[in-house]
Amino acid sequence: MFNIENLCFFIILYFLHLSNAMILPKYKNFMNRKYEYKQLMDLINSNEKRPILLNGHKTCFKKDFCKIFCEVNNITFREYTFDTFIFELPYKKYQNNIIYVSDFYIDNGRIFNQYEEYILSNLVQTNNLIIFESEIIETNEKFQNMKKIDFAQITKEDIEKYIYYAISFYKYHSSMNLLNWRSYDIDKLDIEKINLLLFTLNDMFTQYYTLRKIHNNVNNIIESISDTNVFYEV
Repeated sequence: MFNIENLCFFIILYFLHLSNAMILPKYKNFMNRKYEYKQLMDLINSNEKRPILLNGHKTCFKKDFCKIFCEVNNITFREYTFDTFIFELPYKKYQNNIIYVSDFYIDNGRIFNQYEEYILSNLVQTNNLIIFESEIIETNEKFQNMKKIDFAQITKEDIEKYIYYAISFYKYHSSMNLLNWRSYDIDKLDIEKINLLLFTLNDMFTQYYTLRKIHNNVNNIIESISDTNVFYEV
């Protein structure tokens, strides 16, 4: 039986593991997006910090990339929903932070009221870099005061390369390399949850679960990590 209690135990072990181990260089491999990184650095170093539309397919790795960018450059990362952003106007409270709005223009977009349009049209003069996550905006006419950065799509192949790197870095069980990673829903998880998945699977291998049994349950484990209401059995 492997249920949510087991997962909670693994989460505790995982963070103890991180506190006693060298932290994985998260910006390696698929997170090392040189083009996007250079554009962010150029805006940080410029006097005019134009707001950014971080455009592209819907993925949790956009936020991961920005968080890692902040870690590497010692910048404070602050995340807001669009409604909270409009209500709190955090760019007036802070200086030299990255303010990330995670649900700005996704799915079918949104309709802005007059107040929201006014706020958005007057964001150029700020000491912070504001990043709005957007999804497949073809034209920039609505947001002429913003710079659009197209975030390259991260594929399962990219994630798989990261997984192999993490297995090697942490010296996890070698049998983990035999799993068919692209057959699983690994693109549903962010980096932290991918690392938790790997830690959990490694522990299962060391407890002598068979490769077949683990393979048959990887997607269930992924669901449990992303939704704590899901239970599964091994």
